[in-house]
Amino acid sequence: MIRRSGTITLSKPPGGPRLTRTKENIQKGYILIKKAIEPLLSDDQKLKQKQFVNWVPANFRKEDTLKILFSDETMFDIDGVYNTQNDLVWAVDCADADKNGGIQQRRKFPQKVTVWFGACSKGLTYPW
Repeated sequence: MIRRSGTITLSKPPGGPRLTRTKENIQKGYILIKKAIEPLLSDDQKLKQKQFVNWVPANFRKEDTLKILFSDETMFDIDGVYNTQNDLVWAVDCADADKNGGIQQRRKFPQKVTVWFGACSKGLTYPW
């Protein structure tokens, strides 16, 4: 249809309804707020967390708590993060999209680096 006439006529916009920044939402004073992510914990896990929080001050002196080192580690891809939601190609069909950069090549097994970091009462460690 597009190749023959060069235009396309739609009775309504494609896709779902617009969810952000509509006139009605602006008039009501609504703003867009991202959902908060929190861990999915059972009631038993929440109880154990509270017990641990109460156990530490009862069993450690203040000098001992100053010696605690909090640490974490994570892995990063050398190639960087690729967010597929930010990369869209407008095209008539898949073949047309492939011609116009619709393919993003990624390694099957990307190289990664592990970073370790720690924090205590004396300061921060250097990333390893």
